[in-house]
Amino acid sequence: MTSNFTNYVKDKLTRVGITNSSYYLQNCKHTPSWLPGYVRYTSIAISHNALLTASRMHLDEPCHLCGVQEDSSKHLFGLCQVARLAHERFWGTIGTTRGFSFEAAICAEAYQPSHIVTAQYMLSSSVWRARTHGYWGLQKSGDGWAEWICEDALSRIAKACPTFFNRNFPHNTVPGRHKVDFSGSIGNSRINRAEKNHAALVIDDHIRSLPTGTMFAFTDGSASPNPGPAGAGAAILQKTDSGYEVLNLLAAAIGHGTNNRGELFAIAMAAADANERNYAGVLHIYTDSKMAYGALKFGWSAGRDNASLLSGMRHQIRTTFRLIKIQYHWLPGHSNIALNDTADKLAAAGAAYSAHAAPGVLNLGKLVMDQRIHCLLIDS
Repeated sequence: MTSNFTNYVKDKLTRVGITNSSYYLQNCKHTPSWLPGYVRYTSIAISHNALLTASRMHLDEPCHLCGVQEDSSKHLFGLCQVARLAHERFWGTIGTTRGFSFEAAICAEAYQPSHIVTAQYMLSSSVWRARTHGYWGLQKSGDGWAEWICEDALSRIAKACPTFFNRNFPHNTVPGRHKVDFSGSIGNSRINRAEKNHAALVIDDHIRSLPTGTMFAFTDGSASPNPGPAGAGAAILQKTDSGYEVLNLLAAAIGHGTNNRGELFAIAMAAADANERNYAGVLHIYTDSKMAYGALKFGWSAGRDNASLLSGMRHQIRTTFRLIKIQYHWLPGHSNIALNDTADKLAAAGAAYSAHAAPGVLNLGKLVMDQRIHCLLIDS
């Protein structure tokens, strides 16, 4: 069985021009358990020429990052000058140098330490994520894409393993915002006071790091009972030189549903509000819903009941809200974060109104698609 698998991988690698499969297989074994499965899959897909590039689909399209040469795995991970710039910027930031090539993108080289393989896999995943955003219409300059790729790789590593950079790359110059994080398991009923304070400090530090003029929002959903009368809340703010100002406090009565529907709809409200202000830039969304965070940031399923709403949101984000780049941040609930508590109270007000008005089950997906999000707002 092992022999058959090895021969299979060897055949796939040979087809893409890599002759030594043992290096690739050896390095694959050294990745840590916290590295997401979709990141590992991207590396496998590159090695198998399975990424759905234009070349793979027998279409004639230019690279969605540099606009030069064809949209193919070989170009993207070995020839693209934008990807090369991102590669150099990323490795320079974490404090080492590494060659840029198709083989390097999947670590099909002589033995590499685990931390090198881990960082490279995440970087290659970010290059593909950027290309996908470009395919769906997001436009940036070459330098803008390189910065996006570098930031995406750094931030995702930090979220998964906050100590990764300092432990493995002592000479790194990674910004502090990518070194301070809290455990993904912190958001539960047993959270202690020290962890709550730490989470609040992390969020406060991140907000202080935002450029002046940047919009951000804290969102929350509520249902009482769950499922039951539901609501959504969003506190929308903008960074200033001295701190931030509150732009809007929104509460919506979304009828009978779950708190998950409220969590998603609250994010839709924040994005719609930013769009109505003709905001063009990065909108930071802070949510304590892992479901909403994973569905919108990583493309996870949110369940059958939320499929229509999630589909409508994704469509609007790609089209109507295309001038806005949304970055999602998960935070633990009930952690003494004042703005998150504000969003929670707004969502609770929406749920209370749903209980009073008893509007039944609403088609939130259609409301989002029809850009009628604000028709459910109440005076909070």
